[in-house]
Amino acid sequence: MTSRGTRTLRWSRGILLVLLALTCVHAEDAPVYVKRLSLPIDDDGIGYPQGVAVDLQAGEVLVSDTRRNRILIFDRNGLFRFEIPGGRVFSSPSDVAVDAEGYLFVLANYQRHRALIELDFDGLFRHEIRLSGLPPEALLPTLSSLAISPQGDRLFLLDEANLTLWLTDRNGRIEGSVDLGEGLDEDARRDLILGKVDVYGDRVLVAVSNYGEIRTFDFDGYDKGTYGAKGTAACKTAFPTAAALDADGNLVIVDQQRMIILRWARKGNRCLSEHYGIGNAPGYLYFPADLALDAAGRLYVSQGFEGRVQAYQGFAPAATFEAEEGETEPDAPSPESAGDADDPEDATREAVERAVRKWARAWSDRRSEDYLEAYSLEFIPPDFGSREKWARAQRKRLRRSAAIDALVPQLEVRLLSAEIARATLVVVPRSNPGLRLMSRTLLLAREGAGWKIIEERVPKTS
Repeated sequence: MTSRGTRTLRWSRGILLVLLALTCVHAEDAPVYVKRLSLPIDDDGIGYPQGVAVDLQAGEVLVSDTRRNRILIFDRNGLFRFEIPGGRVFSSPSDVAVDAEGYLFVLANYQRHRALIELDFDGLFRHEIRLSGLPPEALLPTLSSLAISPQGDRLFLLDEANLTLWLTDRNGRIEGSVDLGEGLDEDARRDLILGKVDVYGDRVLVAVSNYGEIRTFDFDGYDKGTYGAKGTAACKTAFPTAAALDADGNLVIVDQQRMIILRWARKGNRCLSEHYGIGNAPGYLYFPADLALDAAGRLYVSQGFEGRVQAYQGFAPAATFEAEEGETEPDAPSPESAGDADDPEDATREAVERAVRKWARAWSDRRSEDYLEAYSLEFIPPDFGSREKWARAQRKRLRRSAAIDALVPQLEVRLLSAEIARATLVVVPRSNPGLRLMSRTLLLAREGAGWKIIEERVPKTS
């Protein structure tokens, strides 16, 4: 072989080694590209999806379409369901979060200023949420991202003006804070760039983009560790904009500068693998902005270029997990508070109760698809030959009935096993309290991250 041929072979081998190093992929862990979310009308595309979130209970995917002033909602299979248009009420939504009951929290322009607003599950405006209890020295907040606790009782708000993560209740009353620029001089604080805040399991994750870091906290703001390795080489975090936790407790990170998806182990703070990369082919990325994991094991990544939101299979979101070696723990609780730890059975009952109340609201408001979604596909309806016939009958019944605006003052949940629960409830029509009470007994089974109705009993009346 000539010296030129030898050099060519060495050069080719060198390029191959570089490519292998840059991909850093563990084939068995590689996420599989599934689809790109799209709207049913060809001329109506997603404008600029600055934020993406998932409803772990309903399986819906919510996209903040900043350019076209709307929130888009897709089902668990990535099929378009409906949109919540802005315009007169809000515009330029940049981030969205949803609680277990289906209420939406949106960062958007509202009445000529940037605001946090709450919408109901039909997209109707409820109210503006203003921060209260700010320290006297605080600047006027500039909120850039938000997340909500699984219980729906606490909001986590990123404030670029004060470089702070605010911990508030649902009404914006501040209950705690984290100074993300603590220890930095004025120049460094001025240059700090924050990405998104997200909640998975029992962790709050904040991307500090220009430091190549994902910082994690518990729900009270205690530091639980910082992860990432700043750099532009393979398996480095150059400019992470968002992160999630998978079921194994590892981080899933989207990096806007390297245009890559990374899996990152918290234990040992090390890169496990990275996937895809820059490009406009299906699955590849161009300046990704946000990501979200759903209960079915799908990862959704949004990017402004071409209005893309892409779905990948091969991930599962974290449930509540035990602290791993190397994580920072908060101070031990005092003896007086030691008995206040959450009981797993209590948490399960609360999850069942949320599912039942969500079902009752859908029934009350005649939202047939949400009502049917509360039932398992294994639900065997009485007096019907098939689930399909029963579903058609329920849609027709709900369409023709008047909204009852129901209250559920009595609800009792009993756990029959770790996977089965029984709920007994009484429904009172608020709009017509003179109407007889309606009672139900529901049997629910755990399915994925939620609970579904597998049997429904209606007491016979004389």
